Amino acid sequence: MSTTTVPQQIALTEHERRVVEGLTAEQALALQATDAVSVTPARRGYEITARGLVGAVSLDGLQLRISPKVGIRRLLYLLGYATDQRWRDEDLPARADEDVVTAVATLLCWHTERALAGGILQGYRRREEAALTVRGRIRTSDQISRRFGLPIPVEVAYDDYDTDIDENRMLRTALRQIRQFPGIDNATRQRARRLHGLLCGASELPAGVVPEVRLTRRNQRYASALFLARLVLHQRSLDLAQGPAPAQAFLISMPAAFEAFLTTALSDALRSHGGDTLAQHTTTLDTAGAINVRPDLVWRHRGRVRAVIDAKYKSLHAPTGPADDMYQALAYCIAHDLPRCWLVYAAGNEPPSRHTVRHLDATIHIATLDLTGNITDLHANVRRLATDIAETT
Repeated sequence: MSTTTVPQQIALTEHERRVVEGLTAEQALALQATDAVSVTPARRGYEITARGLVGAVSLDGLQLRISPKVGIRRLLYLLGYATDQRWRDEDLPARADEDVVTAVATLLCWHTERALAGGILQGYRRREEAALTVRGRIRTSDQISRRFGLPIPVEVAYDDYDTDIDENRMLRTALRQIRQFPGIDNATRQRARRLHGLLCGASELPAGVVPEVRLTRRNQRYASALFLARLVLHQRSLDLAQGPAPAQAFLISMPAAFEAFLTTALSDALRSHGGDTLAQHTTTLDTAGAINVRPDLVWRHRGRVRAVIDAKYKSLHAPTGPADDMYQALAYCIAHDLPRCWLVYAAGNEPPSRHTVRHLDATIHIATLDLTGNITDLHANVRRLATDIAETT
């Protein structure tokens, strides 16, 4: 455990624990409220422990940055794969020493530049307005109900072809949002400002609005930039009552990233064995239907659930051990009337294992995936896991 003084910036790796001196009680409360870290009083200062979130928090003159153990490039790969954004090495020109927010800002600018290199995308938008001249179609019912038979203004509807479409709105809003985060270097901030200006024909999205954009041949060149824009837009600013100033946060859940990747990759791998997969499939444990169970993934074959899989982003060597996970897996077995369940941990090179439940014909299989190796090995391990699941059921 290390000790840091004058905490203007605190840099942690996920799950790292550190004693920090010089924090005020207000700063400690505000940090605790972000859920990114747990904060407890220590003999000298406060003990700060990073949780399963990575990214950055800025509040009251204090910046907290949490890096993923797997590295930023691998984190972005996991996030992208789960949303059909299959990155190549040349798509991720982020330096290994960059933090999450800087890496995302750099990539957003880079991929926006690539997207706009072929010109700013345009599209048709449906408009309805009151005009002094007729354009498009007159909305007769609105004209009667709103204008009481007066000839002008005219209630019209028409299609406009311009750059004010969802794709450009998402990019413009994300570029404005990312450049406002403290800690972004001036060069990246200026780059984002320039691109934001190029998209001046698009309006910005209201807070909390992230439109679903379907990728087609027409907008495919925007795909990478839109993925990063969506990542930025899903972040939220925190206004913490405990602190004297509002806090901003850009935080990504590592357990959610691992779960999303495993669900997508394992579903792809199981496809070759037939059947289909369902993510977050809900069933009930009791006959009254009052207790729901929802594993991360179920595999169905020939109309029946054949396997249940749950993702666990934690160490097998945690102080409490995997006992709670075993109880959860056992509930899945009972609810689906299956003799086995699979728990897949994001871990190192621990060997797979299995546990046979006493007094019940059920086996809980433990599998691990090393996320730090190369991509080829990662997917090879997922395919081997899929084969084990299919051949064991």
